[in-house]
Amino acid sequence: RNRCRRLIKESYRLKEENTGSGYYIVFVARSRMVGLSYEQISRDMNFLLKKSGIIKERTNAQNGSPAMD
Repeated sequence: RNRCRRLIKESYRLKEENTGSGYYIVFVARSRMVGLSYEQISRDMNFLLKKSGIIKERTNAQNGSPAMD
């Protein structure tokens, strides 16, 4: 559980500058997360933050298409 918590905190820390202000966000480390890699956790967090509207999908300034992460 502590490893999962550290992975969640690091993943959010890297996304924090792209999040809007005025949100209280709670992440819960569940036992199902034990076998997941950092990349999986980060990808899932990114999906949920975009779905909830907390972060916006970056676009490529030249053609308006989504930027690759």
